Amino acid sequence: MSSANDAQFDGPSALLAAWRAGLVGQPCWGVIAGAGTGSHFSLRLGEKIPLRRPLRNPSLSEDERRFDGRFRVFVQHCAWRLERGAEVLCASTSDNADGGEMLSGLAALRGAVVERCDVAAPAQDLTIGFSGGLVLRVFCDQIERDNWSAGADGSPVVTAGAGGRLVVEA
Repeated sequence: MSSANDAQFDGPSALLAAWRAGLVGQPCWGVIAGAGTGSHFSLRLGEKIPLRRPLRNPSLSEDERRFDGRFRVFVQHCAWRLERGAEVLCASTSDNADGGEMLSGLAALRGAVVERCDVAAPAQDLTIGFSGGLVLRVFCDQIERDNWSAGADGSPVVTAGAGGRLVVEA
């Protein structure tokens, strides 16, 4: 299986392609979202990498406090939707309070395995298909701010930036 660490990078597109290839087959075990974060959320996937210093946030699970994921996704500022079949579980405008629609919907991703990952030009819309018929759709509708970022342990982060521009951050 290829990973972002194994690729020779010619720029953001090659880094993103390597990240996408490595993401397939990885389980999602961490979902960080909630009141105070707005529509922003992050996913932790794949191997659990110990954090140098555990987090103290009591809203996180023990694993989320102690580990980072080999693969990570951070969605910010843009519209997104989580679906299962014909049902919308939650979206960027859902209630993100404890017990709200956003947190209960995103919780369905815990334990789901990535089956596919697509990025569509020109805006870099992200679609991640998971086991159990779950599909996360991220719509890059921000032309002046970042939309989402993706990273793998040991590799730079690639961001779907303003206006559909891919940017590599060390």
